Amino acid sequence: DWQRASFGSCTALKKVSMGKNIKVKNGGYQSVDNKWWIFYNCTSLQSVYAPLCNNVMAQAFYGCSSLVDIDVHTTSKIGSSAFVNCYNLSSISLPNCTLIETNAFSGCNNLEKVFIGNSVTTIGSRAFADCKSLENVYFSYTGLVDYMSTGISYVIGDDDETWANELLIPN
Repeated sequence: DWQRASFGSCTALKKVSMGKNIKVKNGGYQSVDNKWWIFYNCTSLQSVYAPLCNNVMAQAFYGCSSLVDIDVHTTSKIGSSAFVNCYNLSSISLPNCTLIETNAFSGCNNLEKVFIGNSVTTIGSRAFADCKSLENVYFSYTGLVDYMSTGISYVIGDDDETWANELLIPN
């Protein structure tokens, strides 16, 4: 089992590949003192392969500024602030995700494309705030999505610089 903050600030770590038998004790959640996250500030981390990951816990990849490629396509939950300031992440595909919590991708400056599958029921407030390059958000879900009662502007951001060019929700 991995403990929280097991790899926090491992600045030389470049790649993570997780098999199906890996368990993370206490997930990537913050500790009581709000300081420790599982891959917090792994500034050289570029690639994460975790195809059987059920949940990306809160702040799990916070500050992984070099993260470019991540495979978490079976994930059903993206925790709050899970990918904050992952500056180099340019796209994310979440075909099985049901919940994207508050600030999940906030500050991902190079995030251009987001693919959200038909399982999503909730997208937290400011989930994509300050994603200055966000151009396309694709939903394959035809039902209603709970936007925390604030509308899409609060999910993506409420300033004039953070609007997506295209928000596609099928008929």
